[in-house]
Amino acid sequence: MDNIILDLGPEPVVDITSVGNDLRVTGWEQPQFEAESSDEHSLKFDQDGGKLSLRASNDCTIRLPQGARLSIQKVGGDVRIKALHGPLIIRNVGGDLALRQTAAAEVGNVGGDLSAKKVSGDLRVGQVGGDLSVRGLEGDFKCAPVGGDLYLRDVEGGIQATAGGDMILVVDFTSGHEYSATAGGDLTCRLPGEASARLSLTAGGDVMVDVPGAKIDGGGNRKTVTLGSGEAAAYADLRAGGDLVVTGQTFDAEAMGDFGEHFGDDYGVMAEEFASQMKSQIETQIETQMADFEKQMSEMSKQLDERMAGVNFGPGRVNAEEIAARARRAAERMERAARQKAEATARRMSAAQARNEKQAERARRLAEAAQRRAEARFSDEGERGRPMNWGFKFEPQRPARPAAPPSPPAEPVSDEERMVILKMLEQGKISVAEAEKLLAALEEK
Repeated sequence: MDNIILDLGPEPVVDITSVGNDLRVTGWEQPQFEAESSDEHSLKFDQDGGKLSLRASNDCTIRLPQGARLSIQKVGGDVRIKALHGPLIIRNVGGDLALRQTAAAEVGNVGGDLSAKKVSGDLRVGQVGGDLSVRGLEGDFKCAPVGGDLYLRDVEGGIQATAGGDMILVVDFTSGHEYSATAGGDLTCRLPGEASARLSLTAGGDVMVDVPGAKIDGGGNRKTVTLGSGEAAAYADLRAGGDLVVTGQTFDAEAMGDFGEHFGDDYGVMAEEFASQMKSQIETQIETQMADFEKQMSEMSKQLDERMAGVNFGPGRVNAEEIAARARRAAERMERAARQKAEATARRMSAAQARNEKQAERARRLAEAAQRRAEARFSDEGERGRPMNWGFKFEPQRPARPAAPPSPPAEPVSDEERMVILKMLEQGKISVAEAEKLLAALEEK
């Protein structure tokens, strides 16, 4: 194991030229810079006052002052950066990149996925080979083409984004900013009810708008939508290679009473957002726990330094600084063990999330099938577009009775019955499993 400890002051300039494997950087309130690698002689550095240049042949874990100006040139594996208040520049990352609670950041190329949360400034990104997710950005967002899917939520500034896969935007369009988004697949944009914006929508597939009070011009796969008064409204150019959906619907139970012609699509969007919110809650819990643990370790290390500084061991005895360094390393080993345990918990919760996503997808398919049957039925009866009657009532399945003589086949379960069950599912009154049981029970009756 290789370890270095340096005093650089509260706002050093740190340049990490290369890291052979993974890199983890955490800002703290102390003026010291600490770096550790699992291999001996892995760390090489050059220091000039408050400036430091570092390279590591293997993995590297770094703690540095929160006000540091950090630049990273090349990392072969994954990178995770947390709690930095100074500007951040990252050139090349071979694996995944995660940013948490940082200031403005400029990112070059990322070979894997990029995830950013709580960034207090602009975020500019070069090419990303995998998916890109941003949530809680206090500035503008701009990215070169993303190879996978793109998810943006709570971006306070403008947006210029391109993704080869699907894209989901959950943002408040505000005047004074530019918005341009292009998705190779489907694009879904969710808006607040009080949005004031003018949207230019172009898609290779269908263009669907479900926003109360929206003024829609054009038709087919090209439409212009005006929301609000139109005065001092934000302008957004949205394009999709597949379908493009603009909706103002939320998870309000009242809104679920009005099923549009693309109810199945809306349900799929809700399922995706629910999965994203669940994942966010898991990550937030893990981050909170690790932040508390790191704070405790930092306080313990500081108290140990203060106590050991006043101890006189005399000549030929063990060096106090060495004992303090050993204690810090022991605390860091404890922290790594706790982090590994937390990551294992996160993996288990992610597996549970995947199961929930499969259940949500199954419910979405049920909704789509029911909608298609309802449309076909209304078309045959000449009543297409007529509101559905939700006055149907049903009773829970009764206990089994003694066998009775065979009776003529019963009428199949109606579409109204299926849609009532789906409505209860959306309102949270029953689970997916309970919905399936009710449908099965009605089929048996």
